[in-house]
Amino acid sequence: RPLVRLSELKDCYIHLKVSLDKSDRKDRDLQEDLWFELSSEALCNWMMFVRPAQNHLEQNLVAYQYGHHIYYTTIKNVEPKQELKVWYAASYAEFVNQKIHDVSEEERKGIHTLH
Repeated sequence: RPLVRLSELKDCYIHLKVSLDKSDRKDRDLQEDLWFELSSEALCNWMMFVRPAQNHLEQNLVAYQYGHHIYYTTIKNVEPKQELKVWYAASYAEFVNQKIHDVSEEERKGIHTLH
């Protein structure tokens, strides 16, 4: 797995922290948190190509951890050829010390006109 320390992460990618149990940590002889390094195609999978969403309006995926794995799940319908954009699920955002994207006033107006 392409796991690195926080200080080794590149800024242009979403940062995905991994919660490891004690048995995994002692094998690595590390006490600090580990993060997926998403800047190298050789080290990771297609998840490196999904850019972080800048706001709630463009976000269509959430990232979260289940077990030792990180998953992306859609939160909106994704149209053909629409770019996937990810941000953190609420509980995972707290874990990685990030804020979730708030619904903008523009989105609120759009939601009210749909009902």
